[in-house]
Amino acid sequence: LDESGTGIISDEVKAEVSVNGPAVAGALSAKSDGGLSGQVTLQRLNDASGNPLAVTVNIDGSGSMNSTDPQRLRVDGAKAFVDQLESAGVNYEVAMATYDGETPSLNLSETRMLLDFSNNATALKDSSDLVESSGTTPTYESLAELLIYSEDQRPASNHEKAIVLLSDGAPNSTALRDSVCSDAQRKESPIYSIGLGPASDLAPAMEQDPSAIEEMRSVSRCSGGAYAGIDPDSAAASTDEIYRAMATGTSKGSIVFLVSFDPADLQQHFSPGDRLTGTLSLTVGGQTAGGDFSFTVPDPGASLNYQYTGE
Repeated sequence: LDESGTGIISDEVKAEVSVNGPAVAGALSAKSDGGLSGQVTLQRLNDASGNPLAVTVNIDGSGSMNSTDPQRLRVDGAKAFVDQLESAGVNYEVAMATYDGETPSLNLSETRMLLDFSNNATALKDSSDLVESSGTTPTYESLAELLIYSEDQRPASNHEKAIVLLSDGAPNSTALRDSVCSDAQRKESPIYSIGLGPASDLAPAMEQDPSAIEEMRSVSRCSGGAYAGIDPDSAAASTDEIYRAMATGTSKGSIVFLVSFDPADLQQHFSPGDRLTGTLSLTVGGQTAGGDFSFTVPDPGASLNYQYTGE
C-alpha cells in the first residue's frame, strides 16, 4: 500500500525471492551444491475497481470440522475478516454462509445463509457464531449457487466481487468444478480459498490430503483468486492473518507472483513433507517491503496436477 492506503497494483513492482539461497531478482539462484533453483514470474494483477465491495464468506460446516477445527478458528477468522474491512475504511458488504448438505435456506439447495449482504460489523460477526459441524461437504454445489445468488443480489457491473471459502477436505463431488470456474470468471468473482487440516499444505505430511489441497488450489487458480493453508503450529494467528490478508487483497487489490521450482531439484535435495521457508521482497519507487512464506514439499506421486483450461 502507498502512504494513502491505496494498493500499488502495477507490473512495475519487482519481486525478489530467496529460498535456502541468495536472492536474485526475478529468479532463485542455485545453492553452491547445485540445489534448489526456480523462477519468479508475475502471474496476475487484480486491481481494485473502486466499486463497493461485495464478498461472500462461505464456511465449511461438515461434520469433519468437529475434529479438524475444535476451537472454531474458522469463526474467529471470519470475524477478523470483517474487522479488517472495517479498519480499511472501504465501502463493503459481506454475506455470511455455510454448507453441510443438510440445512439450506433462502431457496438454496446446499447453502445456509447466516446473514445476507450487510455492512453491520456486529451483526456479521454474530452470524458467524451460527456455523455448525454436521453433514457432508457439497463444496462445488454451494459455490455454484452462491455465484448465482451473489450476482442476483450484488451485480458485478456495480460491485467488486469475491468469495472467501474455508474448507478442511475434498468435496463430495467435482462434477461442477469446471462450471464453477467458468462462472466465477464470467461474473468477475474470484474465489479465495483457505485450507484447514488435511486441506492445508502446511499440515504435517501424514495429515495432508493432496487431493483436497489441489482442489482448493485449483478453484482459486482458475477463478483468479488465491489459496492459503493454515499453519497448525500457530493455527489461531495463521487463521487471523490469512483472513485479514484476503480482506486487504479483495478491497485494495493484489498482485500474484508465481514461484516455480524444478521438481528434480526438490526431489534431489528434499523429501516430501519437508517444510521450506522463503522471503518475498517487493520493490517499487525505490521502496522495498517484504515478508516470509513457507510451503511443504509435495509428494510428486500424489499430486493431481490439475490445471483448469476452460474458456
